[in-house]
Amino acid sequence: MSLEKTKPRGRFRKAIAWILGSVVGGSLIGIALVAALDISFNKARSSHTAPKAETVSVTDNGYSGNSTQAKVAPVVLNDQLKQTAEQAQHAVVSIVAHVSVDTVFGRQDGASIGSGIVYRIEKDRILIVTNAHVVEGAGDLFLYFDVENLAPVTLKGQDAEQDLAVLEVKTEDLPEAYKDDLTTIEWADSDKVRAGDVCMAVGCPYSLEYTDSVALGIISGTQREISYDGKTLTVMQTDAAINPGNSGGAMIDGEGRLIGIVSAKIDMNSVEGMGFFIPANTARPIVDELIEKGSIDHPSLGIARYDVISESIAEIYDVPVGLIVYAVTPGSAGDRAGLVSGDIITEIDGQSIKELTDINRILDQYKIGDTVELTVIRVRGGQEPVKMQLTLVSSLEQEETSGSFFNDGE
Repeated sequence: MSLEKTKPRGRFRKAIAWILGSVVGGSLIGIALVAALDISFNKARSSHTAPKAETVSVTDNGYSGNSTQAKVAPVVLNDQLKQTAEQAQHAVVSIVAHVSVDTVFGRQDGASIGSGIVYRIEKDRILIVTNAHVVEGAGDLFLYFDVENLAPVTLKGQDAEQDLAVLEVKTEDLPEAYKDDLTTIEWADSDKVRAGDVCMAVGCPYSLEYTDSVALGIISGTQREISYDGKTLTVMQTDAAINPGNSGGAMIDGEGRLIGIVSAKIDMNSVEGMGFFIPANTARPIVDELIEKGSIDHPSLGIARYDVISESIAEIYDVPVGLIVYAVTPGSAGDRAGLVSGDIITEIDGQSIKELTDINRILDQYKIGDTVELTVIRVRGGQEPVKMQLTLVSSLEQEETSGSFFNDGE
């Protein structure tokens, strides 16, 4: 995703036009991305609870003023936290993306916002970490400093499976007034984070008027599994107030060290303050590989469209629990194995599939090129299981998307 060389003034006017156009058109900046990226959890699992069918927005991460914050803030909001927050603000940037979204008036251009973390400052460039969903489907990308000062950035690499991306901005493209304003942040050992620890979210929530916002909270849990779009993330949970635009921003500890990258939240009217972030120890090796290679391969079944039939759905339709195949691209790994639309994969090498999280859990045990045995029920041909041999391919070879049992993924 490279940016063509054009006169900076023209580029900045165009970027401002996207921003103003979004507001004038009736949508605050950032709403376009929220609308485009609303998704549903199949299950938000932990060792303590397993709520089902929860709605998640990967850019809308919390509520401000929750009760925990009200109790904790007077106790811990001291000079040290003020200082660490100020330091972190210089390591967190606001990202403006040009996006096209489908509306009732047809497909329209708009602007969305996100946050990013300065990862490395070199002589001629600065590398920035953010979420993959922040830049998903984006055209031109900019760092936003103020309405008169933006800097074009390019996508260096991304890993949608782990919701991480790396951006690059040329030093010469930074506004003069801000060239010396950015700094890096110390990365903490996130394995040492414990429930009850104080944390702060730093980013750009909701609108560019709130750039460099800081929200105080605590760590609610350290081992959570969330899943969406067939992906599974192992994350930490917080009650820090996070809103649209915070995604890709920093979660720091009480000493100002980065403990993670904000990514998702439970989005339900009855739920307050359940946000999630990717731990620093998980993110860092992925970021380094993205800088080196630009992408990361993951083993894949090579199925174009799929979804998991839950026990409740299986009972209603009298079909097995498992991975239902909606579409198989000719020549793909699934096609070569003999899969067809309507097949239900109940096991991979004898391991049962009951949830979307099972897919990544099982595939993470293998490498690209390994052969696995599928147990398949061909519903249209009867209920007798059929064994098939499938060679795992790179996730970059063919994009896999989850569909819906009711609408075939549309």
